[in-house]
Amino acid sequence: MKRLSIVETILRSREQFFAEIRDSIGLPERIIAMLRSSFVFLASYGAVMGASNSLPQVISSLIKLPILFLVTLIICTPSLYFFNLLFGSRQTILQNIALIMTA
Repeated sequence: MKRLSIVETILRSREQFFAEIRDSIGLPERIIAMLRSSFVFLASYGAVMGASNSLPQVISSLIKLPILFLVTLIICTPSLYFFNLLFGSRQTILQNIALIMTA
């Protein structure tokens, strides 16, 4: 995946994207691309949120917001995977991470 094209791929060909996740096609590359795009978009959103105050607040929010969301992902992924296993899911941990990152 090139740069932020993962977002366009998800929006334009959603069925194919989810089918490739189901078939475990290129999961590590997709996860890295989604992490990269999430970081860029969350940093942009953080900068906009901080813009109502001052430049230090812009920089602080630009850094804090992506870290907050991605650390939350790291914390919640194991429990979500475990509960999926309890309910009979046959997905791997990488498939679960890819689906969570898609959201």
